[in-house]
Amino acid sequence: MEIRRNATSNFQSVSGFARLYLSSFGDRTVSDQLESLGGALQRIAAVLQDHRVTDFAFTGGVAVGVWAAPRQTKDVDLCGSLPLAEVDRLLALRDGVRSGADELPDIVRFRVAGWDVDLFVSKSTYDRECLSRAVSVLAEGVSLRVVTAEDLLIHKMIKLRHDRRRLLQDVADIRAVVDARGTQLDWEYIRRWARPDESGWLEQVARSTDEELLRRLLAT
Repeated sequence: MEIRRNATSNFQSVSGFARLYLSSFGDRTVSDQLESLGGALQRIAAVLQDHRVTDFAFTGGVAVGVWAAPRQTKDVDLCGSLPLAEVDRLLALRDGVRSGADELPDIVRFRVAGWDVDLFVSKSTYDRECLSRAVSVLAEGVSLRVVTAEDLLIHKMIKLRHDRRRLLQDVADIRAVVDARGTQLDWEYIRRWARPDESGWLEQVARSTDEELLRRLLAT
């Protein structure tokens, strides 16, 4: 299994991405599992395009698998630009729910072929910057765009402001990305868009224990 990442027209190998989902499919064969990964992501992309979401990128567990180590996940997170006229249609056709008080929701959750999909609707200047930086990958012949490692870390910190139900998993993901990317991370970019306390916490990850990280995080 090989993934190629294209950030500057040169492809670089990234291994292991398909194993993200291997433990999510019970007793099915490895071949079936890999087909499920590629097929699911293709179907999700097709649904988004049908609803005129043409600018989007995968984040969450999919992006963790690209930038660090693969892990099990049963849902798919994306960020993208959703036209207001498509909101009700997407909700109706895909058994969806919305989150956020504005007419254009903050998050839309819907289902595609048994997968829960969370679309984080791009609204802000930062959201647009994030999408403009997304990079292309090839996974099992499927072309995808994923957020950069820096934006994945920022997304994790934004999530932890109001949702800590998967705190241990989120902290493990953050550590995996920081450890894997090391000096390649653009800390100036992270400091630009993350809150000072969040960027400071992220910069402590490499030299702190899990207990120390959790204690600092829970104190905020």
